[in-house]
Amino acid sequence: MASAQHEIDPNADTIIILRSPGNPEYFALWDNSPFENLDALAQLPFCLAAEDVETTNTNDTTAHQAPTEGITNTSLEHTIPVVPVGSVLYCVSSRHLTLASPVFRKMLSPDGFREGYKKPDGRYYIVAEDWEEEAFLLFLNMLHTRGRKIPPRVSLELLAKVGILVDYYDCEDAVEFFTTTWRESLDSSVPPEYCRDLILHLWVSYVFRDAYRFRLATNWAALYCDESTFRTLGLPIPQEVSGK
Repeated sequence: MASAQHEIDPNADTIIILRSPGNPEYFALWDNSPFENLDALAQLPFCLAAEDVETTNTNDTTAHQAPTEGITNTSLEHTIPVVPVGSVLYCVSSRHLTLASPVFRKMLSPDGFREGYKKPDGRYYIVAEDWEEEAFLLFLNMLHTRGRKIPPRVSLELLAKVGILVDYYDCEDAVEFFTTTWRESLDSSVPPEYCRDLILHLWVSYVFRDAYRFRLATNWAALYCDESTFRTLGLPIPQEVSGK
């Protein structure tokens, strides 16, 4: 049974099932323990390192993974995904998803991918995993251009969460208006110390191509990081950035 259902499109032809929503308490966790324990941080739910993309196959679909090929039409026609207890449902439009994101476009293309076939109820089903419920709702409202549901400003932390989704679904252009407004409303000061907020600023400036803030964040990181390996806090900061 779903714990919540969000109707983003009243005429939805697609249901996204968010299984095991991420716990906000574990997002980009900063741990002051010695460096040898920091590797554990990369295993937290919001980490989208390459190995995390490969997740467990289920009978219905695969979460955080390219759509599954080689499924026969017969098996698809009678398979509506099971909704695990605690999941969150999002009622959305396939047209908005596919226009905004090449990842969703691939999922919903009728090329043998199981997500690309409508089920007996006439809807597509997509299974996602680990995203935080409210951040994912805000993200989907942006893709559906529901301006009245979009706040004029957000916190650095929420912007970082949205950045993960934008990066994963490869849809920066579709949300650029909102994210630019949010970035411009942020406190422009990047903390001149090695801390959690500095890393959030670095991630936000990287994913949203804010050259000035990115240069400042990387300069402070290089100057003040006193550990042999730069912490990414489970954020998908690429090696070419964190390893410099």
